[in-house]
Order: sequence, then structure tokens, then C-alpha cells
Amino acid sequence: MPVVRAEDVVAAAAAGDPLATELWDETVDVLSVALTDLVNVFEPDLVVLGGGVTRSGDALLVPVRERVAADAMPPAAAASTVVLAGLGDVVRRRRGRGRVRPPRPARRRGSRPEGSPHV
Repeated sequence: MPVVRAEDVVAAAAAGDPLATELWDETVDVLSVALTDLVNVFEPDLVVLGGGVTRSGDALLVPVRERVAADAMPPAAAASTVVLAGLGDVVRRRRGRGRVRPPRPARRRGSRPEGSPHV
């Protein structure tokens, strides 16, 4: 069985294939609804899309951006931008990167945190 990729579905939909059109419309709908929820809840400045489906480029990005802008709450929609990852469909997780750590309190040189044993 041949592998069908996102760009294959986009090309078939553009050529008028009704099944490909239905599949692509559903893909855009599901992603748009999920991103709209994310934008409404977290109000991120930037939403970066990566992975294989992003090979379809503007065929994905344009309708998703439009739907998120139209369906998200106005302040959240205005604060968020949806973009494609700079590395395209290359998605990696690097150990330790991307973790959020609380800031450490500033200490003067030679001081110890309160309650720490004197050595």
C-alpha cells in the first residue's frame, strides 16, 4: 500500500478529488479547533506548527490562521500568531531544552539561604 502524505492529499483536493477535499477540510477543521482552544486558554504570542502535515505549506497555514483568527476570542486572537516551524517537518526534542524553571532568588556572594546548615 502506498504512503499518502499531506501534500498528496492537497494536490488531489486541488485537482477536484472529492474524497481528498473532504479529508483535507476535516484536517484543517480539527487542527483549527484545537489551536483555537489553545489560543483561548493560554494566549500564546506564537504557535509553531511542525511535523509532516506542514509540508503542505500555505494550503494548511492560511486556512488555519483564518479560522483561529475568526473563532478565537478577540484579545487572544490578536495576541497570537500561527507560523510553520523553521525546520519544516523535522521535529526533535532536545534533552533539557524547553523546560520552564522558576527563577532563582538573587543571593549576595557569600550568603547562604535561610535555614541552610552552617558548614
